[in-house]
Amino acid sequence: MSDPRARMRELAAEYVRKGDQLSWFEQLYQEGERGEANVPWGDGTPNPHLVEFWQQHPLETGGKTALVIGSGFGDDAEQLAKWGFRTIGFDIAPSAIEQTKKRYPHSRVNYVLADLFDPPRAWIGAFDFVLEIYTIQSFVGDLRTKSIDAIARFDAPRGHLLVIARGRDESEPEVPGPPWPLTREELDGFQRAGLEVESFEDYAEHEPPWVRRFRVLYHRLNLSSRSRRDAIGGLNKSSLFVRFTSCSLGAPLGLRRKGLSGGLAHQKSADNRDCSTLSATQGDAIMSFGIAPAPLDEPAYTCGWLGRFGRESAWLR
Repeated sequence: MSDPRARMRELAAEYVRKGDQLSWFEQLYQEGERGEANVPWGDGTPNPHLVEFWQQHPLETGGKTALVIGSGFGDDAEQLAKWGFRTIGFDIAPSAIEQTKKRYPHSRVNYVLADLFDPPRAWIGAFDFVLEIYTIQSFVGDLRTKSIDAIARFDAPRGHLLVIARGRDESEPEVPGPPWPLTREELDGFQRAGLEVESFEDYAEHEPPWVRRFRVLYHRLNLSSRSRRDAIGGLNKSSLFVRFTSCSLGAPLGLRRKGLSGGLAHQKSADNRDCSTLSATQGDAIMSFGIAPAPLDEPAYTCGWLGRFGRESAWLR
């Protein structure tokens, strides 16, 4: 039996060699429309791992918005709309969007041609539910890390993100792809981007070939002003309080607390962005904040701060 993913892998390898990991999607959709290639995810039904999850863990949908990453032929987006979400599905491949609109001419879903790495600014922090299935595992190298950062930015406060992907252990060798299975360490990037894990499932499919899957539900915290102060001050009702006078890079920060000492240092982040670090100490307690300009041109007033005190962490917006 021929490998149904053979042409997809051939195209992906060709474009990866060119340094372009995005354009092979459009070529595959065009060849698929002409009957010259198989689009592996185009089976005409919602993803069974999504449906299974929803049967076990349904979320509130009334009046809620949803975004589908790489919506393909629209089956998952249509399912979210049926469950009650006001849904947007986007894809970087024009042929995918055109074919989807033909399949669902009266759809309630808004299908949009868009780039994950250069999305409409209005989408940032705008969605109650974000669905990511198999997109990240289609990338290798730095683009995989960038895709995690980009996807994490779409969730509104209290919003959820569901990620479904193939999984592997860090010690396992990488297999020819796509798909290139993800590791838990790679998925930790969503937590570094400010999301919290609500549930993490590591399981094998119910039938051969027993493919290993990760299915993870994340959420973004939405802290009240009092909760933010408590998160900064710790859980011991301490009156420790840090006052942010501005959210811009290198902004002056004021510290108010008798016996509290600290300093502000400027450095480069791992992705070579200018950032600042505020460290403050009182007795044996140590608190630090990483300060950096928000990627994807996010407005300055949503800086994406991660504050840590002891074991507690919270996004401060």
